[in-house]
Amino acid sequence: MLAESSESYAAGLEPLIEPEGGLLPAAEVLIRQSQERCRQYGLLPDATFLSPIPTAEEIVRRRRTRKELIDVAEPFMRMVLGVSATARFLITLVDADGYVLSIAGDSRLQAAFRKHNFFVGARWRENEVGTSAIVIALLARAPVQVVGEQHYCTRFHPFTCAATPLITKEGELLGCLCMSGHKANVYPNTLGMTIAIGEAITKQVELRRALADVQFSNRCQAAIIDSIFSGFMLIDRNGNIAQMNEVGGKIFGVDATKSIGKHITEIVNSRPVVLDVFDTGVGWTDREFFIDSKRGLIRLIKTAIPIKNASGEVVYVIETFREMDRVHEFATKVMGARARFTFDDIIGNSCAIRQAVDLAALAAEGDSTVLLQGETGTGKEIFAQAIHNASSRSRGPYLALNCAAIPRDLMESELFGYVEGAFSGASKSGRAGKFELAAGGTLLLDEIGDLPLDMQAKLLRVLQDKAVMRIGGNKVIPVDVRIIAATNKDLEEEVQRGNFRRDLFYRLNVVSIKLPPLRDRKEDIPLLAHHFLKKTAARLNKSTTAFTREALLALTRYEWPGNIRELENAIERALNAARSTEIEPDNLPANIVAAASAKGSGPNSTPHLTQAAEPSSGMTLQELEHAALARALAANKGNIARTARQLGVSRTTLYKKVKKYKLKSTV
Repeated sequence: MLAESSESYAAGLEPLIEPEGGLLPAAEVLIRQSQERCRQYGLLPDATFLSPIPTAEEIVRRRRTRKELIDVAEPFMRMVLGVSATARFLITLVDADGYVLSIAGDSRLQAAFRKHNFFVGARWRENEVGTSAIVIALLARAPVQVVGEQHYCTRFHPFTCAATPLITKEGELLGCLCMSGHKANVYPNTLGMTIAIGEAITKQVELRRALADVQFSNRCQAAIIDSIFSGFMLIDRNGNIAQMNEVGGKIFGVDATKSIGKHITEIVNSRPVVLDVFDTGVGWTDREFFIDSKRGLIRLIKTAIPIKNASGEVVYVIETFREMDRVHEFATKVMGARARFTFDDIIGNSCAIRQAVDLAALAAEGDSTVLLQGETGTGKEIFAQAIHNASSRSRGPYLALNCAAIPRDLMESELFGYVEGAFSGASKSGRAGKFELAAGGTLLLDEIGDLPLDMQAKLLRVLQDKAVMRIGGNKVIPVDVRIIAATNKDLEEEVQRGNFRRDLFYRLNVVSIKLPPLRDRKEDIPLLAHHFLKKTAARLNKSTTAFTREALLALTRYEWPGNIRELENAIERALNAARSTEIEPDNLPANIVAAASAKGSGPNSTPHLTQAAEPSSGMTLQELEHAALARALAANKGNIARTARQLGVSRTTLYKKVKKYKLKSTV
């Protein structure tokens, strides 16, 4: 209130003329005009206190908001008290609104002044306390000394007070500094000393702010450099955009240069969460947001960094952001395939596949090395991803490296990385290897049986030391990686032949999981066939949704040397050849039909689940399975053992099916 009215008050000052025609000194002018205003307020000279008494919380809050001024002024105030001439005075700091922020001096003198509205938190305004040096210094922005009866209110007549305003070179009124005591102790240099100390305090505040500005500028520049490949925005406390880079403009679909000075809500269609940082003082790192921008709904990963002044107030917020799609593309490009599959994606109810899944699930609970062995196309990659996703490392990276697909001379750099200048053609900045990139996650070494012997020795060292050294480097880099190895070879046999190191085999073969070939789990073929049919038909926008009995029979009789991969390929080929809602034998690859026909016509041919029934072509898979089981059990008079042998399934599987369909059986 005082600060707001000081300019208009100072502009209206006119010299007062004595009756004899002479001019009064400037201080006298200020004092008499203040006294006149007090009379206009209707303030009685002997009035009691009118200023409100602040609560402790209000005092703490106001001192906190003026922390910068208090921190600078109080050392000077203590210094002044060391001068003998000032020992009988109180040194007081008042803010621009007239509130007392700090008092230094003799405790007995403070107690005496407290009776007269002079304590930390008290408010000094002209219409409440009358004419005083504090009020005039703040209103007129001029130093002044008021002694005894010059005070408007009689309760202040025993005292003297010299006050000087604290004004920065930009014209900001910070408050005032005053020296108060009994009027009997007044001496000529009181006001001069107050002015000198006030100027020192103001200069120190300006120096602090200049330093803070430099530090802030340095922090901003550092943040800009660090964020050069991301969108960047600097937002002030009013929500206005102080800076934006071109990347940020492109992401939001606006002109970055023209956006400077605009409120952030002019580039997004709702109140941004980033504005909350000014209230909370807390930023965040890599949080995902959906933003309604001029381009439409965009998905961003954002970081917000609050920039605070010396008082701890947030004055700017730096925000960096990237489009989530670009983040995923970059991660996929640098770190390889993501782990997409889980154990739910493994199709099959046969004992062989369930045992493998159960063992893999147990392996996922620990962190030991896993060795997946199985023929090509049995699903080793799916098992590796499922183990990763079910493990404690699921939030970490998942990388896969095919040891048979990487040229021999590049294998070491792919695994362990290299430093700048390690070899001809090396990147100037060097490059991290798969072990570094997979830190905290899982690394699948596929086709491990094809790894050259010299690389086997280097891999063994990394597995033992849990650390790598880049090619051309001398720094040992610790790596925390879970290894899953996969091969279609019999590694024990390769060890006997001298093609694979025995010590590396033992290092890898901690949890060994053998994946069954499809020919050993034929009861799963109907499930797999229908799964691939549904998935592929949706992808190709086909209306074919079922198999004829003959087509499904052909699939179950075939031996599948290419395993699941070959089955999926056969389903897609048949789907492209189908002309109705069902896949018929003629739609299947010729080699599958021929092999099935030859096996079916032999004297020792064994019927499977699908061949034991004679259903109509429109039956569902479950109806087909139910009919097959019922016919087989009836033919064997309910004997489980004989029925299982006839159908080519385990007794455990058959028991489950009998229970599922509520069929009658005997032991």
